Amino acid sequence: MSYQHDNYDNRNRRGGGGGGGHQSFASVAGGRQRYNNNQGGGGGGNYDNNEGYGGGGGYQGGGGGQRRNQQRDNYQQQHWDREPLGANEDSEIPNEVRDFLTDLKNAIEDRDTAKLQVLYEAEFRGLSEIFYQTRAWPHPEVVEHIIGDLPEHIFTLLYKELYYRHIYESAREGLTIDQRFQSYGNYWSIFDTILNRDEPLDVGLPNEWVWDIIDEFMYQFTQFSTFRAKADKLQNFELNQLRAEGSHMVWNVNIVTNIWLKLVQKSEIQEQLAVYNAGGDPNARVKTGDFPDHPMYKMLGYYSLISLMRLHCLLGDYHSALKVLENVELGKKHLLQAAGLQACLVTTYYHVGVCYMMMRRYQDAIRIFCDLLLHQQRATTPTTNRGSSGVFAPSTGGRTYQVDMLHKTIDKMYNCLAVCLILHPMHIDESISSSLRDKLGERVNKIQKTGDEEEFEKLLNQGLPKFVTPATNYDDIQPNSLKDFQNYQLGILKKEFAAQNMVFTIQSYLKLYTSMPIQKLARFLDMKDDVLLQHLYTYKHKMTNVVHTHGSPLNGVLQCKPELDFYIDKDMIYIADTKVAPRYGDFFVRNIQKFEELTETLKHIKVGGPAKE
Repeated sequence: MSYQHDNYDNRNRRGGGGGGGHQSFASVAGGRQRYNNNQGGGGGGNYDNNEGYGGGGGYQGGGGGQRRNQQRDNYQQQHWDREPLGANEDSEIPNEVRDFLTDLKNAIEDRDTAKLQVLYEAEFRGLSEIFYQTRAWPHPEVVEHIIGDLPEHIFTLLYKELYYRHIYESAREGLTIDQRFQSYGNYWSIFDTILNRDEPLDVGLPNEWVWDIIDEFMYQFTQFSTFRAKADKLQNFELNQLRAEGSHMVWNVNIVTNIWLKLVQKSEIQEQLAVYNAGGDPNARVKTGDFPDHPMYKMLGYYSLISLMRLHCLLGDYHSALKVLENVELGKKHLLQAAGLQACLVTTYYHVGVCYMMMRRYQDAIRIFCDLLLHQQRATTPTTNRGSSGVFAPSTGGRTYQVDMLHKTIDKMYNCLAVCLILHPMHIDESISSSLRDKLGERVNKIQKTGDEEEFEKLLNQGLPKFVTPATNYDDIQPNSLKDFQNYQLGILKKEFAAQNMVFTIQSYLKLYTSMPIQKLARFLDMKDDVLLQHLYTYKHKMTNVVHTHGSPLNGVLQCKPELDFYIDKDMIYIADTKVAPRYGDFFVRNIQKFEELTETLKHIKVGGPAKE
């Protein structure tokens, strides 16, 4: 049976049919909703004839459903014995969890965004810590049997999203290939329900949940790409499953990209941002339907832009990554900041900064990193913490995992900032400079003084993201394909560092003089005059960057503003130190403010002794 555009009641039926032309996302999934029941699946048609969704068999190929071999059955049974299982009987679900699931269903049905935010942000995480630290949440089929469902299976689909995400968080390296496939099938159905319709899906999901759906979809894609790239370490039944007809469609980079493109297109977010940046009112523009005005679709489109940028960045296509954000001016208070999601803000600035860094636009990378790090410092001041609900605020048990991930990203940004300042020294904000010295001062000094390439590589490795290679030829497995691709990206900046290695030494001499003959500097460095001139020209060339001015992140003009500048007139070098003298007044004002904030915080702390009898 194929899934038609208006036949959502068939979404959870077993089996599946082939399809062609303009069909739903679910038609491509063809029976993947019950993969663990060995039903197989049929082929799928294209969501759009021009988008390249392609067809093929179900997860196990052939459209008929194949029995798992004995090796796989044994491995799966051992795995499920180790890994937490959801409740299989109604009595195993605690009353608190039943109440939560009932409230969740009612809030979704009533479109109560405020209630959904409380349930999602606090109660789900709290119950996970109490009841499901070492086991999965109740299986979706059990929950559906007890709680029921809503039209278009929207409750079950959203619960499955939470269910599989919790498994990904707790199991990590212990995930089975079935769980990876099933989670993909559920995301496919979610996006099918959202996209393949004539009117917006009227669900009032909070922005936090909308972002986490898009973010988790990206995370699970990168995890599967890493899993698939390590094919030489997989067991035979896993390799056979990956080689099976139709399995190449699972977490396929083209399909994942196309889903985000469809969300961007449906929301018309690019057009809205263009009007907004021009000073107009996005709500007043002519629209092609009701989707652009719906809050959930608007944010889905915006977050899909961010994920497209991230994907291009992780694939090493930095120009395309920045091109995606051509209507996003990061310096403005745009939708991303207005939504108040620190997670989205940090993710965006980190990956944009990495793109600039890899394109040798060091000044722009430094600006982006410093802007975010300053924002983070202000968001974690004592006064802000006392009343903050942001992700940088002290955790109340609701989003601990996300706070941990964001702090790791912040550490990566400091490493990337250090790399950029090594390759392009320039003045930065004193508070950021102080934090950088505390974290990485010794390592940076060692690299600058000795030109230690090994230490530079470590710093770079700790700052860059883990790149992905989604394409794998299982008939010609290359054991180190993932590592080779990561090393290739590292090599881009390692070559930059090697080319500038002598520049650090030349800089140390030039700082001591205001003018000196070329011959004198050549004698100090024990090299010929013409070789020294080559190094001086290299310095000038490397300090010349394209610097962003306004508009699209790709816009910019060539500028040469090194921390130490010079020019050559005949046989003389004239040096001008452009380093800005530290402004001690700002330093004292900033620390006085911090002291006042700390004093104000201490006034609100109640210190009490033992109760008097």
